[in-house]
Amino acid sequence: MASTNKAIKEISSDLGAIRKLIDLWSFNIGASGSKNNFSVCEIRDEFIRLSFKLHDKFGGELPPNIAQPYFFHKTGADMSIVDSQPARELMDNILHEIDKITAFLSSLNKQNSPAPTMNRIVYKDENGNFYYKGCRVEIPNTNACYYKVFDIIYTQAPRGGEVTFAKILKDLTQRGVAECNEKTIRNAISEHQGLFRYVEDIKNKTMSGGPLLKTGGRNKSVLFVNEIFS
Repeated sequence: MASTNKAIKEISSDLGAIRKLIDLWSFNIGASGSKNNFSVCEIRDEFIRLSFKLHDKFGGELPPNIAQPYFFHKTGADMSIVDSQPARELMDNILHEIDKITAFLSSLNKQNSPAPTMNRIVYKDENGNFYYKGCRVEIPNTNACYYKVFDIIYTQAPRGGEVTFAKILKDLTQRGVAECNEKTIRNAISEHQGLFRYVEDIKNKTMSGGPLLKTGGRNKSVLFVNEIFS
């Protein structure tokens, strides 16, 4: 358990470092006259090294198609640090993989964390009250579809993880939501239409700066990154 927790912390730290590099790259390409001392290829190579480390430490437990390092060998081969569409697509792909890895690492704590979920960014107490970063979340309408979607995601993966649209739709039907489809789910976790619009006390941000909720699995699932909060 100790070695697993150490590996999780090590890789989480590496993920944060790569995310900061991408943020710096994004800032620099938008800054007039700025000079860059690193390239897209260097960011890609850092992520490839991390991917190999991830597969070395957790290979037997990894979901399929998560952070395959061989794929990234073939992308961005001759990219310089320019504001090009291929460069942006590569950075977006890497950020998407970082979110998937973070969700996977969160799910590993299911068997390694001594406390159940009270030490997570999002926590639901025995009375059904939600907390975000230790503060009570006021839900204006618990009958709203966005709330039911969020509650289902939390119920299915209280420590974080991936929940399929199929599972969410099945549970919505069981909860009496007559008309629901995949768009219902996307709207519920949207920054502009659902939970994060109507509930002021919760933000779509994790401790490491990534999204708390986002679509994954070729837009057929929701990634819930419920990191440890201390």
